[in-house]
Amino acid sequence: SELRIKDLQKNDDSIAKVINISLKLEGLHRHASTHAAGIVIGDQDLENIIPFYKDDPDTGLPVTQFSMYYIEQAGLIKFDFLGLKTLTILKKTCKLINKSKKNIDLRNIPLNDKKTFNLLKEGKTTGCFQLESSGVKEYLKKLLPDNFNDIIAMISLYRPGPMEYIENYIKRKHGQEDIIYLHPQLESVLKETYGITIYQEQVMQIAQVLANFSLSQADTLRWAIGKRKKKLMSSLRKDFIEGCKNNRVKEYQADSIFKQVETFAGYGFNKSHAAGYALIAYQTTFLKANYPVEFMTASMNYELNNTDKINRYLEDCKNMNIKILKPDINYSYDLFSIEKDNDNKFDCIRYGLAALKNVGTTSTQNISKERNKNGLFKNIYNFCKRLSDSNFNVRQFEYLIKSGSFDNIEKNRAKLFNNIDKIVQIIRHNETNKNQNDLFANNIEESNLIKFSECDDWDSSTKINFEYESLGFYLTKHPLQNLSPFLKKNNFITYKGILTSMINVNNDEKKYFKIVAIPIDKNERTSKKGNKYAYVQFSDFTGNFEAIIFSDILSNSSDLIENHDPLILDLESTKNEGNINFRVQGLMTLQKFLNSMNTDLK
Repeated sequence: SELRIKDLQKNDDSIAKVINISLKLEGLHRHASTHAAGIVIGDQDLENIIPFYKDDPDTGLPVTQFSMYYIEQAGLIKFDFLGLKTLTILKKTCKLINKSKKNIDLRNIPLNDKKTFNLLKEGKTTGCFQLESSGVKEYLKKLLPDNFNDIIAMISLYRPGPMEYIENYIKRKHGQEDIIYLHPQLESVLKETYGITIYQEQVMQIAQVLANFSLSQADTLRWAIGKRKKKLMSSLRKDFIEGCKNNRVKEYQADSIFKQVETFAGYGFNKSHAAGYALIAYQTTFLKANYPVEFMTASMNYELNNTDKINRYLEDCKNMNIKILKPDINYSYDLFSIEKDNDNKFDCIRYGLAALKNVGTTSTQNISKERNKNGLFKNIYNFCKRLSDSNFNVRQFEYLIKSGSFDNIEKNRAKLFNNIDKIVQIIRHNETNKNQNDLFANNIEESNLIKFSECDDWDSSTKINFEYESLGFYLTKHPLQNLSPFLKKNNFITYKGILTSMINVNNDEKKYFKIVAIPIDKNERTSKKGNKYAYVQFSDFTGNFEAIIFSDILSNSSDLIENHDPLILDLESTKNEGNINFRVQGLMTLQKFLNSMNTDLK
C-alpha cells in the first residue's frame, strides 16, 4: 500500500534513494528510435526549423528530435518510402522470361487474365505478395475473386479490425446475405464493397454525401478519427449531424451513422495504398500463373540463405508439377537455374549450389566459371586438376558431397568423403603451385597421379539423411516414401490428407489424427511458469508441418525427437482464421509399433 511504501522510504535509506531516482527518471524518454522508412521534407534547410541528433548508429543519417506529430506542426511533411523485396523478384522473373525471348512488360499485362484469377480462386498463392498466408488462401477459395477490386478488398480486409467483415463481404458477393447500406443515399459510395465500409476514401465520401462536408473537412474527419483526436472529433461530430439534418437525415440516424463511421474509420485502409499493393499482388500472381518456372526460380534465388522459405517454395513446385533437378557439379550454378528435361520438352529448375548449407557463393561461382570455360568435369581427378581455389575448405566440400552434387562424376560418395582432406588440399594449392599443370601431362591419366583410398559406398538410408542435412529438404526421395502402402493399410493419414480433412472444419473446432512423420527440427522454449515446451518441425512424404509439444510429453520424448527416427503422432488439429495449428498429444516410435505387431517393414 501507499502507506507501507512511505514507511519504507522513511526508514530505509536505500529504498528512499531508489524512489528519489525513479521520480527524476519518470516521464523521460527511455531511448531514441528511428522510423524504418520515414523521410522528412521541407522547403528550406531543416536545421533552421527543427532539432536533430546525428550519427544514428543504425543509418548514420541525421534524425529529427521531433516525433511525427510535432514534425507536421512545424510545417514539414513526412514520407514513408517503402522498399519491397517483391519488386526485386518481379524484376528478376522478367529477366529470366526475356532471356528466353518471351518478351514481357508488367506495365502492359491484362488485369483480367483468366489463369491469374483461377490461381487466386484455388488459393495457390505461395510466394504472391500479400496473399501467401494460409488464412488469406482459405478466404480466396471462398471469395472466388473475378476482378481486380476483389484483390484490393481482400488486402484491405485481411488485417486486425476489418477481418471480422470478410465473411460478410464473401456472402454478399455471392448473394448469400442481403446488402445493407448505412443510408439509402450511400449506395453509390458503398456499392462496390457490398455495403461494407472498407476504405478511408469511403469514410470521406460518406461525410461529403450525407453532411455536405468539403474534401478538406472530410479529410480532417478521417485524420481525426484515425489519430483519435477526441476534441476535434467532437467538433466534427456536431458539424456532421448538422449537415445530415440539412440533407433530411434524422438526427438519431445521423448520430448512429457517425458512430459507425467512427468504427470503420478507426481501421479503414487507404484505398490508393491498397490498390498499389493489389497491383503488385496481381503481378506476382500473373507471373506465377503464366511463367511458373521463372517466377519460382527468381523467388528461390532471392531467399537463397533462407532454408525454410526455399523448402516452402520447393513444396509448391512439387504441387505445380515443376521438376526440381538435384544439385550437380556439372550443371548447377551458384543460383537456381532453368534447364530443359532429358527430352528437351519441359522447363525444370536446377538446384543452386550456393543454396546448400555451409557452401556459399564464391567457391560455387569458381566451379561454374571453370566449367563454362573448359567444359564439363570428366571425373573427380579431372575436377581436382582443374579447380584452383585457395579459399575452398573441408566443410564446403563435405556438404557438396552429402548433397550428391558429385554423383555425375563419382558415384561413391563415401570414397570422396574419406579422401576429403586430400582433395581440398590439392584444390587449395592449385592456385599457388605454378608447376601444378606440369604434374598432369596430357598423355597420362589423372587417376594415375592422384591416389584415393577405396571403400564401400553409403547405404540408401545414410545418403537420404545426408541429403537432408545439406539441403534442409528431402529432394530425391523421402525416407517414408516406400512406407506408403503400409501406412495406408494401417489407417495412418498423411499431412496432405489432414489438410484436406480440415477444409470444411469451423474455426476453433478440433479434429484428431494419427500420422507417421520424421522430426527434423526442434525449438525449445520455457513458459512463464518455468515449464519447457517445444515447437517441432515434422516431415512426411507429402509435406512439412510444425506442431507444439508441451512439457508433459516433451520430458519423456526429447531423445526420440533428436534421433530423427520415424514417429507415430497423435495430433490435435485446430483451425484458427484459416490457419491450422497442431498439438502433439502423444507419440511413440514407429519401431515400437512394429514390435507390438510382431512385424517389420521388410
